[in-house]
Amino acid sequence: MEHGPPVQISGKSVVLYPEVFDKNSNSRPVMPSDQQRAMNSLTEYVGFESWFGGEYINFGPYKPKQYLSGEYFPLKINSSPEGATVSIDNVVWGETPLASEFTAGRYLIEITAPDYIPFRRIISVDQAGILSPQLKPLEKEQVPEKDRFRIMVVPVRPLNGGEDPYGDVIRSTMEMNFNNDPRLEIVHSDVDFPENDAIDFTPAEAEGADLLVAGNYASDGVELYLEAVLYETASRRVRYAETYVTEAGFAVFDSIDEVSRRFSDAVGRTLPEAGEPIVEKEEEVTEQMLTYEQGLFRQCMIESRIAHRNLLSIKAGMGGFSDDLDDGLGDSVGYRSNSLINNFRLDYQRILSQHLSLSVMLQLYLQSIESNGSSGDIVPNLSIITGPEFAFRSETSDVYFTPGILFGLSPGFTAFTTADVDFSAQFYTGIELDVGYRQFIFKRRSDLPLFFNVGMMFDIVEIAYGAGQDLRLVPIRGSLYLGGGISL
Repeated sequence: MEHGPPVQISGKSVVLYPEVFDKNSNSRPVMPSDQQRAMNSLTEYVGFESWFGGEYINFGPYKPKQYLSGEYFPLKINSSPEGATVSIDNVVWGETPLASEFTAGRYLIEITAPDYIPFRRIISVDQAGILSPQLKPLEKEQVPEKDRFRIMVVPVRPLNGGEDPYGDVIRSTMEMNFNNDPRLEIVHSDVDFPENDAIDFTPAEAEGADLLVAGNYASDGVELYLEAVLYETASRRVRYAETYVTEAGFAVFDSIDEVSRRFSDAVGRTLPEAGEPIVEKEEEVTEQMLTYEQGLFRQCMIESRIAHRNLLSIKAGMGGFSDDLDDGLGDSVGYRSNSLINNFRLDYQRILSQHLSLSVMLQLYLQSIESNGSSGDIVPNLSIITGPEFAFRSETSDVYFTPGILFGLSPGFTAFTTADVDFSAQFYTGIELDVGYRQFIFKRRSDLPLFFNVGMMFDIVEIAYGAGQDLRLVPIRGSLYLGGGISL
């Protein structure tokens, strides 16, 4: 039986060793299935989102953060001729025919073979699929252009809709200026672009374009207002944007030519050095994207934890209340706390959503009876409290607030006075508030979460009544508690 692929974590780098060892210390190269298993293992651990933005070496396309998609889709990559080298996100993955599973997302696929024009496309994986390009042979005098970036210019739209006298002129003039840059290759699409303001990256991805130019314009016959934006297709991020206000009227075509030249020069300055891939590596994410992905990972961890929807806990606390009754003979009979720890609870919560649960609690208060300074029976006060629990959850903890309706019973007792007086059973009803903190203890998502509680509960109002007795308000009762439990 083989051991799992060894993973080394150091600083902000996670390195997957290139070999797997079996029980006899025989080794074999790490396969895609090993990379996928290692990715799943890493993302099982709580707090792994702090590693996002680090460097993951020898994982191929199976970057640990791709766990977020939660789904895998089979993808077959063929080519004509067979035996072509397949690179995925600038990592060599194998030779065609190739079959593997991919998490949902966008990938840069490159298929190369000697004496053939390289195939380069950005694909979106959201279902099972087959990619089967036919590589075109190189002409004798043709040299593969490895250092050029493919750029697509989509129609430039009028800001307020209506007639579009300049859109095609602006587009074609920009393409003419881009043609003067030897690092750029103009690509076109037969797909009709939407008339609205939304940017559709699908045609650019289908044609393998690294860059996409889009924009809007407006003209009042005197001035021409033009907004032009350069996007990176793979990340869909803005790499450069500029607005221009120039002459319209008779000089509009000269203005468009000048603006297009200036924008083309600016785009040329944003390109990396020749030979450097324009598509960003997964590790080179912006701070904003990193923060978003970390938050998304935490949300996935929270959802994974609250999939254990039943919480069962036991709590013990100190506190209670003091209350005096009149025995009818001029003496005072009082309820008093009989010890430091005098209340116990069995709690059950059923999680309904991320912030809402249904809570049911069985509560036992132990109170002693005092009459004329002497202690008598210990009287148990049994209560059932039910109500909604509102929680603010993180990966490993909850802060909760529970307003509940209380129904209680205190059995009858006899007070020791000069003449015994029997008190009948007391019933209680009221509203109780429970505010607390719940900390979970687990390392991996697959662990059964244990937790401990600390909190405070108190009655806002409580009314007691019994046979032959008038309704009366009970003094506010409160206690602090500690507890622990398990999620099932």
